[in-house]
Amino acid sequence: SLRPLEDQLVHNVILDRVFTPNGDGINDQARVSFTLLKVLIERPVAVNFYDLQGRLAGSARATSGATAAGQGKVGTLEFAWDGRDAKGQLAPPGIYLCRISVDADRGKSEQVQLVHVVY
Repeated sequence: SLRPLEDQLVHNVILDRVFTPNGDGINDQARVSFTLLKVLIERPVAVNFYDLQGRLAGSARATSGATAAGQGKVGTLEFAWDGRDAKGQLAPPGIYLCRISVDADRGKSEQVQLVHVVY
C-alpha cells in the first residue's frame, strides 16, 4: 500500500544507478543518500539490496548521518554497498532492488529503487 507523499519519511533519494564493484577504484560502491523527515529520535534504518527473485544480495553500511548500528533520525543519511553479500561474495552482474526502510513510530516507511551491477 502506497502512502500519500506527505506521509513519506524518506525523501530526496540520490543513488548510483550503475556501479562496477571490480576493485579498480572507480565506481566500486553503490552510494545511497537520502533525507529523513519527521523522525525525531533515532530509529532503525536499513539499506538492503535484493536480486529480482527477492533474495538478499547485500546490505549497505552507514557512512554518514546514521550510527554504525543503523540508527538514524531527521537529516541526510548516507550509505554505501560494496557489491558483496554477507559471505563476501561479489554480486553477479544484473539488476538489483535497493530498499530503504525506516522503522518509525507509525510503522515502516520504505522506498525501492533499481540499481545495475555491471563488470
